[in-house]
Amino acid sequence: MRSLAVVLIAALGLVVSGCLKNANPDTPPPPDGTVMSKVGIDCPFKVTASDPDFHRVSVRIDWDDGHTSDWTELFRSGDTTTLGYAWPVPGDFRISVQARDEKGAVSAWSNWHAIAIADTANLAPGIPLVPDGPDTGYVDSTYEFWTAGGDPNGDRILLQFDWGDGDTSAWSALVPESTHITMSHLWAVAGEYSVRARAKDEKGLMSDWSGVHIMVVIEDTVNVPPGIPLVPAGPDTGYVDSTYEFSTAGGDPNGDSIVFQFDWGNGDTSGWSATVSESAVVSMSHAWDSAGQYSVRARAKDEKGLMSDWSNAHLLTFKNSLWTRLRLVGQPVLAVDSSGFLIHIANDGTVEDTVNWILFKQSPDSAYMRTFWVRGTLYPIAAGQPGMGQGDTVDIFTPFVVQPNMSEQVELMFMDFYIDIPGDSARAHVDGDTFRFRFSDGSEITAMP
Repeated sequence: MRSLAVVLIAALGLVVSGCLKNANPDTPPPPDGTVMSKVGIDCPFKVTASDPDFHRVSVRIDWDDGHTSDWTELFRSGDTTTLGYAWPVPGDFRISVQARDEKGAVSAWSNWHAIAIADTANLAPGIPLVPDGPDTGYVDSTYEFWTAGGDPNGDRILLQFDWGDGDTSAWSALVPESTHITMSHLWAVAGEYSVRARAKDEKGLMSDWSGVHIMVVIEDTVNVPPGIPLVPAGPDTGYVDSTYEFSTAGGDPNGDSIVFQFDWGNGDTSGWSATVSESAVVSMSHAWDSAGQYSVRARAKDEKGLMSDWSNAHLLTFKNSLWTRLRLVGQPVLAVDSSGFLIHIANDGTVEDTVNWILFKQSPDSAYMRTFWVRGTLYPIAAGQPGMGQGDTVDIFTPFVVQPNMSEQVELMFMDFYIDIPGDSARAHVDGDTFRFRFSDGSEITAMP
């Protein structure tokens, strides 16, 4: 019996020993994370590991460049941890992960995860564009040049000019690539100069010098008059007694500041404009008091007093204003059955005229207008035009036409034109007041009932 017991105990020990044998961790899934990056950039990867015995585990990653990470701290089976790595060289890498439990048993290596690492070595900026600017100039006059450049790393850059006379400009401010940078310079001695540019990135690397722009500088021994200004720009037609604006611009071979003067073609000339730099646009206004055709010209004078010739002319044709073509026939008549006036207007011109709006003015300012009639047709006031208050402008919803050569009289019947009497709902006629009607070109007709 004693021998049998010993045998049973030994067998039980073998069974228990077999049940407690430690199993290897499961093969982890591939690392999860970045697929593209650059040299020197830390790339994070998530790793999950589990163990069939539910032992705590740690992991490590083979970075496929001859380096493998250290084992991580132990964490619970089934959890996830993160590891990071910065590749020192560019290339395509396949990384794998391995797990180890707290008993020392290790898993097989996982399938790989691919990542591409690009080269981030800083490169010098590209050579800037050949500076652009004038080809000729005068001693002691300032001239502007511009250039632009790029950088293969997309870095911001600074730009510098070499003026070809031993001087270089200061570096510009940092700007994004392709930004135009403009700088100016004057040369103290006549001669031919090679203007060029170079770039420097924000990490300090510089490009080679650009190609050269040849600048010829001559002595400014004799002042030259300004160039003839541009033909004045402005309207081609207009109405008498209305003001119209014209503009011109010009330059000076010496780069001097200049002033402008307009000849209005009717015997009048403008005063000289304020002093401006060459190419600046100057505008002035004038009104003509007679119908006809006029030639508007301009000339320039530099700061040393030399004047250009007159420019070519801009032809401007003036017609008499509506003031001379539209007139009242007789006196306005107070309407009998409404609070308003009956007004007859005739057209003395040879063409029809369109009335787009009317300005009315009356006193007291409690009077107001809501509608009016033309030849029996109602013309409502345009939306948003209440026609209330002294000096209001009332837009006509549908413009009406005044026929030419007195062939037709126009009757304007102003309806609902009244004064509210406090405490009384009755309407009193607006009698003894003055009303002014202004037409499309600014001319007016005054009606006094």
